[in-house]
Amino acid sequence: MIAIFRVDSSKDIGTGHIMRCLALADELIRKSVVSYFICRDLPGNIHTTIISRGYKVFLLPLTSPYASPLHDADYASWLQTSQEKDAIDFIEYLKKINLLQDKLIIVDHYSLNFVWESYVKKHASLIVAIDDLVREHNVDIIIDQTLDRHANEYNHCRNIRKILTGSDYALIRTQFYSKRELSFNSQPTDKKMNIFISSGGF
Repeated sequence: MIAIFRVDSSKDIGTGHIMRCLALADELIRKSVVSYFICRDLPGNIHTTIISRGYKVFLLPLTSPYASPLHDADYASWLQTSQEKDAIDFIEYLKKINLLQDKLIIVDHYSLNFVWESYVKKHASLIVAIDDLVREHNVDIIIDQTLDRHANEYNHCRNIRKILTGSDYALIRTQFYSKRELSFNSQPTDKKMNIFISSGGF
């Protein structure tokens, strides 16, 4: 089986969606699943990072001049086109690069929901949505790694086979979580620690 990720990065979206998809792609390799990435060619993207990690990237072109979001939660503008048009472009690209065989499609995009998924679902053996906004989906599996998120928060989504929620499903690289127990055991229990956490690429 192959996996195809539909995910974007840009100066407005940031890099987090790409990074968590790369973490999942790295784990899929262990299961002999080959991953491909289909991304919109947006300004400030990190497509070269995906390539440097050993994955093939196919770019969907911008069809009009780039328009910046109106505000931080203007997720629809991230796509720079309609969900229907993006789905049609995505399906056409699958045909163009001859990736119509048995496949898993993974979508991680705040602009894409049940509308896009309904177009694409018939072209997938299995479709997975990575989300943390509790939106409506038409997929087989939902992954929401939000702390204390509960599966019943997605009860409004129909025909979902499996809902994986909470930090047990955090999409982080092996290099980080493999050090967790070591870090606990290496610190004196009677000493307070100051921890600085920096998240995001922009």
